[in-house]
Amino acid sequence: MSLLTTTCPASDAIHPHADFLKLRPIIDKHARVVFRTCSDVDREEAAAGAVAAAFESYLHLRKRWKDPVHDFPSVVARFAVRHVKDGRRVGGRRSSYDPFSARPSRSMTFGSRP
Repeated sequence: MSLLTTTCPASDAIHPHADFLKLRPIIDKHARVVFRTCSDVDREEAAAGAVAAAFESYLHLRKRWKDPVHDFPSVVARFAVRHVKDGRRVGGRRSSYDPFSARPSRSMTFGSRP
């Protein structure tokens, strides 16, 4: 038997990410405050993106043996909302050279020729 093996409770083996659900109300509340001026649909979309970004951060922090739920839940929520507010999305990359992407059309001027 290796000295590096650790035992985990049976509940962790069944639901390994159940601890993340304790962060969900904190993330939702922070997203509601930050995105309060958006329309209902945009607010829900932004809140879902913040939850996805927070879950991604949660997974990375757990790999590094950190406990974001008990040590710094508000920081995770703040960075997740900032992630969405900056226009970044989880799960996909958009080309900065694509003229139909939202990011370049905001930063560059595209014109059409007659």
